[in-house]
Formats: sequence, C-alpha cells, structure tokens
Amino acid sequence: KDVGTRVTPRASLVWQPVENHVFKAQYAQGHRAPTFFELYTVPGVDLDFEVNTTTELSYIHRRPGQVLRATVYRARLTDMIFLDPRIRGFSNIASASSQGVELEWSQRVGERLRVDATLGYTDAEDNRNARLATQPIGATPHWISDLGVSWQVVDHTTLGLSWNHVGERD
Repeated sequence: KDVGTRVTPRASLVWQPVENHVFKAQYAQGHRAPTFFELYTVPGVDLDFEVNTTTELSYIHRRPGQVLRATVYRARLTDMIFLDPRIRGFSNIASASSQGVELEWSQRVGERLRVDATLGYTDAEDNRNARLATQPIGATPHWISDLGVSWQVVDHTTLGLSWNHVGERD
C-alpha cells in the first residue's frame, strides 16, 4: 500500500542591516509516513502523512568572542496518526502545537575560558487522549535552562562544568 508523495518546503530570509546584527525568518515543513503496522491494523482505512509546520523569527548579535541569540517559534503537527476509538484503529485525527521563546548567550573569557547559557520557555498542547480534547502536554516543562563553563587547561585538554534546569512536569 503506497501512501504517496509529499513536497516539504523550506524557506528562510536573512537580513543583516548593520555589522554584528542579523535577523532571520524561517518557514519549514516536514512529514512522517505511516508505519506498516499503522497502515494495516484496520483494513480499508487510508492514512495520510503526519505534517510538521514550523516558523521561527530570530535575532542574532555577534561580536568577537560573543554571540547573543533570541528566537521566537511556533510548531504545529497536524494529521497525527493516533488510535481512533470510533474505528478501533489508527486514523489521522490528532494534532499538537508548541510555541515559545529561546535565549542563548555564548561568551569567551580570555583565550581558554568559555561560558554558554540558554533559557527557554515552551507552551505545548495536544489532543492525544481518549476524548481527543486539546490539553497541555504534562510531560513538557514550561521552563528549561542550561549553563556551561569550559576551560582549556592545555592543548588537547578541556575541563567542563554544566548545570541543567528542567521545570516542573507531570
């Protein structure tokens, strides 16, 4: 059984109004074809591709030894393959979305020390449940952050220390 073909577009615009400042906008789509098991669990059900559509807007500031980046994003999964209680098999009935912001900072301190930090906020929801009701995804934390320090002691030897924070989740 053949699912067919699908074009997955991707487009980006990058604008650098002055040195060290870059603005970026991106749109992309991806897909997942049904598995053999999903296709043949219930005879006569035609499944389509799951589709992931993402958009991002970013600002990047670069200087020697330093990069700052801020990104706002939105991702939407449509036609997700999920167990449909009406037919007791798989169907393209589910969807999910997430949107958020990410902040990144990378800084060189001298020739051998580097600090990297990230902070992200995500709001995600889907309808993969028995009632197909849209609700927050409990396993996805709203807040996540990382802080890393690396020190090149001598050539070919680097020591690192990192701290990760993952916010509350079910």
